[in-house]
Amino acid sequence: MEWLREVNPVWHRSLTAVGVRSVVLFPLKYNGETLGYMWVNNFNEENTVKIKETLELTTFFLAAEIANYRLLQRLEIMSSVDMLTGVRNRNSMNAVIDNIRGGKVSLWTPCAMVFCDLYGLKRVNDEEGHSAGDRILKKAAAILREVFPDSEVYRAGGDEFMIIAEGMDEKTAAAKRKQIHDRAAAVEGLAFSTGVHVIRGEEDIRAAMRAADGEMYADKKAYYERHPERKSR
Repeated sequence: MEWLREVNPVWHRSLTAVGVRSVVLFPLKYNGETLGYMWVNNFNEENTVKIKETLELTTFFLAAEIANYRLLQRLEIMSSVDMLTGVRNRNSMNAVIDNIRGGKVSLWTPCAMVFCDLYGLKRVNDEEGHSAGDRILKKAAAILREVFPDSEVYRAGGDEFMIIAEGMDEKTAAAKRKQIHDRAAAVEGLAFSTGVHVIRGEEDIRAAMRAADGEMYADKKAYYERHPERKSR
């Protein structure tokens, strides 16, 4: 404590103010990174060496456990989140669907299943490069997260997204669909085809997904009928 008074008088005053008379502090380090600290205070100073040795060993194992836990968290994120867009990935989407079908998760109905597909991503990748395509995908995901702030957005495939919007009826889903198109229209090079199907009662989620997907492709077909010059893109 006398050493602490010299090197850090502010910390010394804060400790003594709460009755700390002695302290041993060790960093929790792993692979050169400091993960935190562990300390003991008001110990019998005759046991300082023994306490020091015990803390050295304890902090070694604790730091390793913390590092492993953080690694597992990162791996879990990588397995469930699309690293490019930040939305949930296909693995996460499939897991949720399986849990719903298996009865592990119950949907709050009405529930809107929303499918979205980007127009022209291949053209952007071919003509402007994949970095430009990545920017379009990020903007698309950002728009969907803004329109559906309380729902999970999934990247179902390369340029396809799916949203499970629980508690959303047909009228609200139609309004959200319009918001998607309006916001996309404000971004150069970004356009969506969309499909929506609202689940009510005990309807199977995969049947609802097929219905929304079919509506999305009908929307895409209508778009290309209006813009035949873009069909090859």
